[in-house]
Amino acid sequence: MRPILRGLSAGALAFAVAAAASACSPGEIGRALTGDDPNETTDVSGIVLDSSGEPVAGVFISPSYLGDEPILIQEIGHSSGSGGRWTVPLQRGPWELQGIKDGRRTGVVGVVVDEEDVADGTGVDGVELRFP
Repeated sequence: MRPILRGLSAGALAFAVAAAASACSPGEIGRALTGDDPNETTDVSGIVLDSSGEPVAGVFISPSYLGDEPILIQEIGHSSGSGGRWTVPLQRGPWELQGIKDGRRTGVVGVVVDEEDVADGTGVDGVELRFP
């Protein structure tokens, strides 16, 4: 690789790097630069409850990323099941979660997905979203 780099001008080197990067996914670029995948996700899960503590089905789970660095977020809807349980795959970082159903919203809950949650695959469980 050295003989090629010695013969390239700064502009040609920048073009070569950009061309190589355009052929890779963001995850592949992240792995190449840092050794890990910044877009890797882990499951964050919990339950939606009404004001009396009963599970609520059919609640759309809305995650909002609070970090400074840009990330890729899959726009896939996730809703609570018949027992009020839900699971959403999220990347590392700080998040706010809220449930929405029939125009009503649960309280907002903050969750931080850290490297250990992603690396060991345990994720984050026990997040409770509750309607007032």
